[in-house]
Amino acid sequence: MGSTRLLRADQADALGARWTRIPFIWAYLQPSSPTSWNSFALGSRGSDAVVNDETARGRAVVGLLLGTPAWARQNAAWGPASVPVNIDRPWNSPSNYWGAYCYRLAKHYKGRIDQWIIWNEVSIPAGKNGAAGQWTQWRGAPAQYARLLAVAYRAIHAANPGTTVVLYGDPYWYDRGAYLDNLFALLAGLDPTGRYHGYFDAANLHLYIGAAGFYQIVRDLRRELAARGWGDKEVWIGETNIEPYDDPAHYIDPGRMGFRVTMDEQAGFLVDAFAADIAAGVARVEVYRMYDGAEAAHGGAPLGIVDVKGALRPIGRTFRFLSGLFKGAHGVAFTPGELYPDPTLGGKAGVFKVVCARPSARITVLWNAAGAHARYPPLTDSAGKPYYRAADGLSYDKDGDIVLPATSHPRGVDADAPWSIGYDKAGTATYALRARAAEATVYDKFGNAMVLRPGDTKTINDRDMAPDGSPARGRARTTISFKAGYYYVQLRGGRSYTNPFDRRIPTVGGDPVVIVEPLGPHVRTGARETPPPGGILG
Repeated sequence: MGSTRLLRADQADALGARWTRIPFIWAYLQPSSPTSWNSFALGSRGSDAVVNDETARGRAVVGLLLGTPAWARQNAAWGPASVPVNIDRPWNSPSNYWGAYCYRLAKHYKGRIDQWIIWNEVSIPAGKNGAAGQWTQWRGAPAQYARLLAVAYRAIHAANPGTTVVLYGDPYWYDRGAYLDNLFALLAGLDPTGRYHGYFDAANLHLYIGAAGFYQIVRDLRRELAARGWGDKEVWIGETNIEPYDDPAHYIDPGRMGFRVTMDEQAGFLVDAFAADIAAGVARVEVYRMYDGAEAAHGGAPLGIVDVKGALRPIGRTFRFLSGLFKGAHGVAFTPGELYPDPTLGGKAGVFKVVCARPSARITVLWNAAGAHARYPPLTDSAGKPYYRAADGLSYDKDGDIVLPATSHPRGVDADAPWSIGYDKAGTATYALRARAAEATVYDKFGNAMVLRPGDTKTINDRDMAPDGSPARGRARTTISFKAGYYYVQLRGGRSYTNPFDRRIPTVGGDPVVIVEPLGPHVRTGARETPPPGGILG
């Protein structure tokens, strides 16, 4: 797990960040000609000192290559987003300046930087009338990016055969991966024999908001890679986060509520996102970004783990917790929310379950997502009252609230079946989950821990709900009971923001619960629990 921006290195150490992404902007390193070189592009101590400091701290450095200098632009009006001149010449031609730049950097930093990302978010189109939009970083055609990538791949691998060349970070929600699909076809055409492995070693996604959809997005990408014979390639999440609006030091208009959430909800999102990503088998996850810096100070999104004054936001506590929780973990299972048609919830509810494993522990993450459409038609009794599947084995009182069995486990409840759920009229879900150890440690989203033993009932969260948009007014209480070999987890849903990219996927869910059970010789983790392709985190 890592974070972008090399600033605040001491705080990054304390948070447990294990890698960092550093932009090597070509226009800064070779500002005036192909023979010029600025050895202080990364800072006043020199670029080497910056990189050496990070590696000395035990953090891997990933280089990001982008930004065409003025002297090398095909179209001066496009600025640093321009296609470089001469990229159609052989990669090792002296006049292929892009190839020479990639080779020089890869050779110079061999052993210190062994992963290079080629440009950033190239799929974001230009703005109105062809003007550069806020996030436009590439103005060339997809075929030109494919050529840019092919040159970089050949040059970097010639300088450092053991390196990893990573695709641009694809902002999936802009076009649902359409640009990436087209690029794969172009790369396959450039490398028909597969000699150069499609000219990349790892795919790269930028995933913001809607963590409930991340698992499927990654798995869909894996299927496409496998269909082209690239199933051995890693998948990275090069950026992830969700924008908070309620930091007193940087309050912003929450009008775009599909994008912006509270800092408390941002912390819960990070738990959901990391769990889903690891379950999908990603090799790296990075939070954008470590520090707000000048961008936020001038009106940009306050996405930093650390704000402009150097204070840690709540998401920082969550990052620190997750960097330890998921170290050495791999994915086991992802169970999407079974979306029950409760009219009191507007047909929108669902508990998501993610299971991961470390050598000594099984990790289960649960959250109750709001804002997703139900899959099943309403079920009613003879009086027309909605009811839940009989197979869930749970009992209900006259008000529709769940009655927990006191001495025996519910009939028919399977630990990995999503139908072991019921919802009361307030929108609280109770998830019945079979215990696999004599005791467990339960965590909230900030890493606050409590030990749960048979007969215990614990309150994990008990706080006032935000007054706007809450599915249930009053207290947001998350509780867990351990009875007769089962955990009964009561989970409130989150606020029903409208995800502007996909209304079926909630922007955020309710407070997540993390259950960590020790693994011993008497505890089975299941036949499916093997590390997925693509490596493990950190």
